[in-house]
Amino acid sequence: MWETSALHCAGGDAVLLDSTAPFQLSADEFAHHMVLMLPRADVARAVPVSSERVGRRIAAENPVLRVLRATVDEIRANRGELSPEVLPELGHTVSELLFSVLRADEVSDQGAVNGLVGHRAQFLRMRDFIQRHLAELDLSSKTVAAAFGVSVRYVELVFRESGTSPATFIRHTRLEEARRTLADPRMRRRPIAAVARSVGIENPTVFARMFRRLFGVTPREYRNVGHVGNIGTHGP
Repeated sequence: MWETSALHCAGGDAVLLDSTAPFQLSADEFAHHMVLMLPRADVARAVPVSSERVGRRIAAENPVLRVLRATVDEIRANRGELSPEVLPELGHTVSELLFSVLRADEVSDQGAVNGLVGHRAQFLRMRDFIQRHLAELDLSSKTVAAAFGVSVRYVELVFRESGTSPATFIRHTRLEEARRTLADPRMRRRPIAAVARSVGIENPTVFARMFRRLFGVTPREYRNVGHVGNIGTHGP
């Protein structure tokens, strides 16, 4: 078995290890490890494995590694809600992301990384980018395309294969983040217009209309009852 260990607390670095051979991990401070075990044959089919690769540090700045960590953290946080039927697909997704990390570690430029990463992994990378740039007013498929060095048409293809579009995903992600803020008791004194701006929607009227269309209530109404948990999504 090949073992990949991602070191969370000490900068988020990762390393590929051979679990059949002795190895030792150390950190300058208390750290938690995320360990993914994969069959040796699967790893060898996906990427060439040499003695130089085993034990070599994969920097936390690797964009695909960041997505892999976020994906595993999300699965772990919601494991109680996952049905057994979806676990094989999730396992396949995590494996493909891990292989993409190893491939991307061999190259340095964004264009080469894009060529090594499948559409599902690309979607997760783009999702991560969008979530980190929600406050930018001009966030769009063009922004995502420019950040990843690909065409707008390619971005649209990646999102379409995941059952959505860039515009819909950005809009829903913004509104979901706003919804969480409005339901947070610690944020009750924060003006609704400020909440809207924090997710990249400058016009409060437009924000209220979009919020009502998605959740069926206005932002102010949701702030009063959203914590009850009985507000659902109404449509695209």
